[in-house]
Amino acid sequence: MDRFFQKISKITELLCCVMFGVMCCGVTLQVLNRYTLQLSIFWVEEMARYGMIWIVFLGAIAGIYRNAHTRVEFFVNKFPQKAQSVMKMLSAMLCVVFLSAIVYSSWQMAPLWSMMSSTALDIPMVCIYGSLGFCSVFMILYLVRNLVLEFIKGKGDKPC
Repeated sequence: MDRFFQKISKITELLCCVMFGVMCCGVTLQVLNRYTLQLSIFWVEEMARYGMIWIVFLGAIAGIYRNAHTRVEFFVNKFPQKAQSVMKMLSAMLCVVFLSAIVYSSWQMAPLWSMMSSTALDIPMVCIYGSLGFCSVFMILYLVRNLVLEFIKGKGDKPC
């Protein structure tokens, strides 16, 4: 099972890097064209915006995998180790509930999004808005993994 999570993590990070590289190249080309040739590439701004949306949600998956999201632990660290573990598990369970609601809502909205398309790129908006629900599924998987590790082995803070 660890191999599955490691493979998904590597794919996620690779996609983030590729999207970021494409986004940077496109925006650089757009800036150079605007200032040197006085021409604008009409689809670059939209591509950069949608690429950033995907990067944010894929990065959130990587953050959960590494258990690296920012949190305030000042009060939690004042409790004994056992209580800290329980609080971490409760926090992860609340996140799973919240992300499950996002997945459900995304699923409900998908038919509407599939009828809409972007202005410049003319791609279905379900490909953009669906990133929230799609990535939330993987975040849930990683949170459940962290919950199991915290409950069984006490290793919830360590990535696979």
